Amino acid sequence: MRQRAFSLLETVITLAIAGMLLGIGEMSFQGFEDKINFDCFCRQAAGLFQEKIRSAAITGKRVVVYNQSSQGKLEVIQDGQHECLKIPDGVSVYTSFSDKTGFNITGDGTTSQPFTLKIVKNDQGKEEYVKKYTFLLSWGKINEK
Repeated sequence: MRQRAFSLLETVITLAIAGMLLGIGEMSFQGFEDKINFDCFCRQAAGLFQEKIRSAAITGKRVVVYNQSSQGKLEVIQDGQHECLKIPDGVSVYTSFSDKTGFNITGDGTTSQPFTLKIVKNDQGKEEYVKKYTFLLSWGKINEK
C-alpha cells in the first residue's frame, strides 16, 4: 500500500494562507489593545474625579483638580497631598474649567456647577476614540456620553 503525502507546492500554499490569517489577526489585535488602554485610562480619570468628590463630602476637606495636559498629567490636591494621574501619549484631556485655577470641590462634596471631562485619543491628527463625562453637583454622580 502506497502512502501519499502533500506536495511541496501544496505545503507552501497552505503555509502562506496560514501566515496571512495570522497577520490579519495581529493587526486587528493591535487596534483592540489601543481601545482597551484608552478605556482603562478613561475609567481611571473618571474614577479619580468621582473618588475625590466623594472624599470631600466624607472628610469635609476641599479638593482642587488641575488639568495639567501640557505636563501630561491630571493633578489632584486634597489636604496638602498631591495625587497625579499620567495622561498616556496621544491622549488629550479637555475640561470645562480653567487649567490655571483648577476645579474646586467644596468640603461638603458639592461643586459650583456640573463640569465636563472629555478624553480624546488622537491618531495622526484625527479623533480615533472619544469619551465624554458629565459630573453632577454632588456625590460624584457621573454620566458617560
